[in-house]
Amino acid sequence: MVIDNGINKFANELFRHILTDGVNEEDKAEIKDGPASEYISVKPIDLNGDGKPEYYIEGLKPPLMGMLAGKIWIYEKRNGSYFLIGDIGSFENVTPLKTKHNGYRDIQVSLSFNAGQQKVQSKFVFNGSKYELKK
Repeated sequence: MVIDNGINKFANELFRHILTDGVNEEDKAEIKDGPASEYISVKPIDLNGDGKPEYYIEGLKPPLMGMLAGKIWIYEKRNGSYFLIGDIGSFENVTPLKTKHNGYRDIQVSLSFNAGQQKVQSKFVFNGSKYELKK
């Protein structure tokens, strides 16, 4: 499987970061050897308008996927290292908004359930170091 948008070279490094700071020990034990592309999809997205991508990562299969949707993380590369700036949870739709907080676009997430009869929407905003759920 090819990682989205031709960024295979980042996938394995980002996958190692997810295993380090985005997944609990029980879930780590369930992950078998195999390429990162079996477990995650990586998409570049510029959330702060600096012309450099942040990375939207979605889990593709258990344990990096919830019952209804993949878990979502957002990483930023600074000074040659990747930093987790968003541990979003399991949602099926993630939409960057035009509104911003601390220079980063807000993110709206949604999840449909009960055969599409119910929908949950939430908004995440950047607090200066990471995305957090807006209450």
